[in-house]
Amino acid sequence: MTDHSAGQREPSAPSRGSLSSQRRLTIALDFDDTYTEDPAFWCAMIHAARKFGHTVVCITARRKTFENMKELRDTLPADVEAHFSYDEPKAEYAKRNGIAVDVWIDDSPGWIVGIT
Repeated sequence: MTDHSAGQREPSAPSRGSLSSQRRLTIALDFDDTYTEDPAFWCAMIHAARKFGHTVVCITARRKTFENMKELRDTLPADVEAHFSYDEPKAEYAKRNGIAVDVWIDDSPGWIVGIT
């Protein structure tokens, strides 16, 4: 069997000068059964996204209660904003709140568009 990956390198972050020419993305990450499945992985992904100049927000279908706000505040990286869409499709919530999401990461995509 031939190893086609030999000699290939992982892509690296662009130099500081080239970041300005790249489109910065807003990435919406789900909390339950997405972030919570592997927090260490998602923290690394969030760090990598920031390194490339992107923004990561958390949009959850949870209700905005004191307990939920505390749990997400205590669990997510400090500068990841948590948003609670509760009974509204996440895409509609984001639009209504001025969050222009470029990439959605969610284990239940139906919650994004309101098909649950």
